[in-house]
Amino acid sequence: QALEVSAAGGHHLYLQGPPGAGKTMLAERLPGILPALDLDAALEVTSIHSVAGTLPADRPLLTRPPFCNPHHTASVGAIVGGGSTTIRPGAVSLAHRGVLFLDEAPEFRAGVLDGLRQPMESGEVVIARAQAVARFPARFQLVMAANPCPCGQGDSADELCGCPAAARRRYLARLSGPLLDRVDLRLTVARPSRADLVAVGTAECSQVVAERVALARDRAATRLAGTPWRVNAD
Repeated sequence: QALEVSAAGGHHLYLQGPPGAGKTMLAERLPGILPALDLDAALEVTSIHSVAGTLPADRPLLTRPPFCNPHHTASVGAIVGGGSTTIRPGAVSLAHRGVLFLDEAPEFRAGVLDGLRQPMESGEVVIARAQAVARFPARFQLVMAANPCPCGQGDSADELCGCPAAARRRYLARLSGPLLDRVDLRLTVARPSRADLVAVGTAECSQVVAERVALARDRAATRLAGTPWRVNAD
């Protein structure tokens, strides 16, 4: 349900829970319920991936929202963009009109996380070098996943966590207040029970959810006609 609301309104999402709760799986499914890119957005996304050299040879035009999940050891340049001689787009631009997923978000360096604040606010990233200034679009949906504590068992019903309270606070404090202030949806997720797994066979598929998301997007477009905004998150 949180993913559906996120997709319908274009909202950033934060998932916190122990390993095995399905945070990564949920994030990877989000692009599947997002509407296909319109022509203008498809051209933007295709141009970015062409400049970055990541455009698939068999797909000259990208029509689906991209999904980018950099590793937590990624540098500021890899996330935001940069380069000493040739300025290249980073993950925030490769995820333009799609999803940027940060798994184990507290493990990312503070400078990398804080570098997300400006593109989240403006929808673009400006990279200045001595020779030139490059401006790349970066209007993405951010999904962050985090364990509740360093050992990952803090929200587990098994009560296996041995992390002191101070260690838990320090771990989650790596996600700064200004960054979290830009995230509309924050959800605590738990490991599914055996009954939940049995019920998977009766759950809705992504296509059904995607149809409701598309309907919500159409209603938002009608309501926001004549304004510079497209979705509720704007």
